[in-house]
Amino acid sequence: MSFSPDNALFHYDLGLAFFHLSRYDDAANEFMAVTALDPELKRASSTLILSAMTNLALCLEKQGNLTGAIATLNPSVAITTGILYNMGRFHALAKNPAEAIVYAQSAASLSPQSEDVIHLCGRVLMDLG
Repeated sequence: MSFSPDNALFHYDLGLAFFHLSRYDDAANEFMAVTALDPELKRASSTLILSAMTNLALCLEKQGNLTGAIATLNPSVAITTGILYNMGRFHALAKNPAEAIVYAQSAASLSPQSEDVIHLCGRVLMDLG
């Protein structure tokens, strides 16, 4: 493993260490370094990026910056909604309506105005009869 400044895992692990030491400023800087390596979240399917964003939001919360915490997590909401939507869609296609409704409800709680999510919820309800 490389300990170079462009190694996201190094920054992530260092951020976790700082977080557990209650050094939230240092932890936030390390988690920001992880997301800075992929600022447009092109690799956002990476659990490392999503975890870094979540932990950065936790650091901001510890610092009393709830507005910053919300802004940090906003991009991940769309990603998470997409994952939940597709899991619901796959379960609906597999004729597993009980599982599909759980994912559809979760997606709807994150993005209630999404046309895709509304369509999925309707499809699951139709399948349930």
